[in-house]
Amino acid sequence: MFRTLLHGLLIVGVLTAFVSTSVEGNAAVEQRRGETAKDNVFFGDRSFSFGDYDVARKYYERALQIDSKNVKANNRLAMIYRFGYGVKRNYERAIDYYRRASDLGDGGAAFNVATFYLKGEGVKRDFKEARRWLALSADRGCADALYQIGCLYFNGTSVDQDYREAMTWFERAAEKRYLPALVNIGYMMSNGLGCVKDPALGVQWYLHAAMYGSADAMRNLGGCYSTGNGVDKDKAEALKWYKKAAIAGDEASKKYLQRIGEYETPESQYKETPLVITVDSLDTDSVDVEILE
Repeated sequence: MFRTLLHGLLIVGVLTAFVSTSVEGNAAVEQRRGETAKDNVFFGDRSFSFGDYDVARKYYERALQIDSKNVKANNRLAMIYRFGYGVKRNYERAIDYYRRASDLGDGGAAFNVATFYLKGEGVKRDFKEARRWLALSADRGCADALYQIGCLYFNGTSVDQDYREAMTWFERAAEKRYLPALVNIGYMMSNGLGCVKDPALGVQWYLHAAMYGSADAMRNLGGCYSTGNGVDKDKAEALKWYKKAAIAGDEASKKYLQRIGEYETPESQYKETPLVITVDSLDTDSVDVEILE
């Protein structure tokens, strides 16, 4: 009996030591969270993913206390204040954090500053200043900026409309496999805007973008087969592409497919549509911007 009791005490002792070690280990982990800016950004991102925005913000702020040159922390705080995650929306503070990240060489941050000037949020709308920030971002290789400059020239927003110049910028964005740029090049090729008209080549650009999942390219391919622009007219093939576009989330294709059993819709409704955006439709959250017409 004595040996059994002693054995039990030994087990309790081991468990106590294990619990004690675990507590110390957790404390060490908590302490390590504050050792580097990178650690704080990591835990901030984790908190943000769970919707704990206030906790995330405090981690990002602590990261900057440790290293004010941490690009990710500056960008994360900019996003929090831009969209009001757990705080009152504050464009001025968002711009300030984006500027800091841009000063550290981040092209995406420079692009985001440009969008504030394009939309007049937190600052007076200023296309000249917007173009300056876009140029800075483009010089750093940001595909979003390359594409947006192309849109400015395509639409003639704050610059003389110049399709050839627009094409140049779209091509630079396309080199980075920026899908909206591929779609716009296809549209310009199909309609001879800024280049020699070549609908067949336009179809190839659409196919290239569709291969990488662009719903807009799929919809435009449906338009090409529906009207015979660059390819032989083929209703079955057109329908196939509209279905692909709908599956990929294209609302226009969904609406068409919903109506297809009710009446014959005029072919003009299926013609290609450019992906070019207007300034007012800009909506950017990060470098990876999805812009749809």
